[in-house]
Amino acid sequence: MDLDALDHQTFELLVGLLLKRMGYSIRRTPEQGTPIGADFEATDDAGVLVLVEVKHFRRSAILPTSVVKQLSGEMSRVRGQHPQARAILVTSSEFNDAAREYAASGDITVWDRNEVLRLLTVHQDVVPVVQEIAASRSRLGDAVRSLRTFPLLSRSQQVAAELKALPAGRDTWRDYEILGTRILTDVFTPHLGAPDVQSRTDDGLDIMDAVFPVRGTAPPWSTVRSEYRSRFVVAEFKNFVEPIEQRQVESLSQYLWDKAFRSFGLLLSRNGHATSAALARRRAWVESDRLIVMLNDEDVVDLVRLWEQGEDPFQVVDAQLEDFFRRLNP
Repeated sequence: MDLDALDHQTFELLVGLLLKRMGYSIRRTPEQGTPIGADFEATDDAGVLVLVEVKHFRRSAILPTSVVKQLSGEMSRVRGQHPQARAILVTSSEFNDAAREYAASGDITVWDRNEVLRLLTVHQDVVPVVQEIAASRSRLGDAVRSLRTFPLLSRSQQVAAELKALPAGRDTWRDYEILGTRILTDVFTPHLGAPDVQSRTDDGLDIMDAVFPVRGTAPPWSTVRSEYRSRFVVAEFKNFVEPIEQRQVESLSQYLWDKAFRSFGLLLSRNGHATSAALARRRAWVESDRLIVMLNDEDVVDLVRLWEQGEDPFQVVDAQLEDFFRRLNP
């Protein structure tokens, strides 16, 4: 079976049928749940709770490590109530070494592309059912695509190449800012409106790299407006050779102000952040309710990869937020 030919919903159906054939009792399906959390909730023949998360990507895609981290955190909390609970993470693509190691450390069973195909050889009666559904949806998709006036271009490899070709350092800071603004605009439109670039504050003293109005009226961006009281996302771009530190976080934090409904910031940098930056981010939230998400080149490529696969790129942001709040202590 060509897993690449399936859409996300059909791949979820395939996984559900495999779970049934393998003896699991399914208590909740994706249609009965919400976009948050595992897709399937099941029990095995011993009555043990099993949470199953399903991610459909093309063959060339690699499952983002952030997805594994988020599920691992979820399972840590679930096991507080269900100590024997298990997790299965299913993808139609591949796991890289980092993702596999993280899954192993969180006791998460992984079904990659090869494992799914192996299971289909064992449970061959699933194949014709899924193929018929896929064919029906494909015919409908062809009809819809014939009405489109422009194609959706694949971008993740292009963005990865652009970032690799763009040297870090002072001489190319403006190029990095332009590229970063373009990427955020692409992946988050229409949930974020067109940005004001190099926007000066009303007192004329400071210039923000890019300010995006939050347009989304449904989660997750509506949550940014309601939970963090932010009508705008302020993005700053630091084209540093070394990891960013406290000063760069504080620079963005000064642009965030609850009176202007600017409480949410994205800080993009090339090579991650130092411990001092993480401490400064904590202080900005605890003392001033200013929330900052820090993204490096790998995270940015993950944003684009999720977007081009029809997934929600906010998953990368949400995984970091969940980890930040989970570790936050008085």
